[in-house]
This record gives sequence, structure tokens and C-alpha cells, in this order.
Amino acid sequence: PEPLARPTEAPSPPRAFWRRVLPFVVTAALLALVLGRIDFQAFLRCLAAINAPRYLLLIALFLVALLTVDTFATVVVYRRTIAPVRFRDFWVLRGASYLPSILNHHVGQAFITYFLSRNYGVPLFRVAGATMLVYLSWIAWIVGAGALALALNGQPLAWAAAILVAGIAYLALITVKPARLAKTRFLGPLFEAGLSGHL
Repeated sequence: PEPLARPTEAPSPPRAFWRRVLPFVVTAALLALVLGRIDFQAFLRCLAAINAPRYLLLIALFLVALLTVDTFATVVVYRRTIAPVRFRDFWVLRGASYLPSILNHHVGQAFITYFLSRNYGVPLFRVAGATMLVYLSWIAWIVGAGALALALNGQPLAWAAAILVAGIAYLALITVKPARLAKTRFLGPLFEAGLSGHL
């Protein structure tokens, strides 16, 4: 499908102070919860055993590279299903989503989904459907690789066969495009993408 044009929006009134501060408060509380469960003695022992400048440089380079390829692999889905999202804009948004992703990957994905919906004026359920397409495409590769590994390592083939059958059934459903499913906002992007879009 052709990308949707970004809607012209009237200037929105300034948000209340508490609405601007609340996401930072919630994030800080969740991070405090996670940090409260860390064994800091073990953490400090690990830090003492590494070359900190080299480690931090490696981490910085790795994060920039990861963020760039992550954006490249993901922005094309949103660009084709919801709006002409620019690479630079999504690079910044994806980078911002890494903070909530520390808590849980799905929280970071929800962060992206919400902000794309809000910034481009696209219904939340449609953006959630585009996010589901992102999920399904990379999960299929991971699960498919796992099924292949089971088969190549002499494991019972029942799991590999079940995964293969489930994948074929899903792709068949995408090909058939039942009208009641294809017309929903949430599932619409999956059926619009079709087989080639998933690949």
C-alpha cells in the first residue's frame, strides 16, 4: 500500500505539567525497582575486572550500530503501513524506546506504537497492527531457525513439524484474506502486507 500522507493538525493546546512529568516519574520508579534487585557487590566486582574506557567505547559504538540497523530494518514497515516516517525521526524515537526496553522489550515497543500513533494522527490499533507485523517478521526467523536447528541436531521432529504447520497455516490465512479480519484496524496491516510484505 502507498504510504498515507501526514494529516494537517491544528495546534494542540499545551499539556498540563503533570502529564509532561508523569512519564519520567514512572520510568524513574520502574528503574529504581529494577536497580533495587541488583547485587551491587557482584556488579562492582565485574566492573573492577574490565578496562572501563575500552568497554564504554565498545558499548557506545555497538549501541549506535545496533540502533542504526534496527531503525533501517523497522522503519520500512511503518513507512509502508501507516505514514511516511523519516529515518532520522524514527532513529531518535527508537533510541528513546531503548530506555523503557531495559525493563521489558514489549514496553519499548508499546512506547514506539503510542508515539507513532500520536505524532502521525493514525489510529492506535492500526499502528499496533504495524507493530505486530514487525514482531511476526522477526519472530518467524527466530522460530524458523530454532525449528531448523532441532531438525539438524537429531532432535524429535514433532516440534519442528508443528512450527512448520503453524507457519504455513498463518501464511495461508494471509493469502486468503478473510474480509472480516482483513478490514479490522489491528489486523489490516498484516493482510495488506501480504506474503511479499512479510518477507
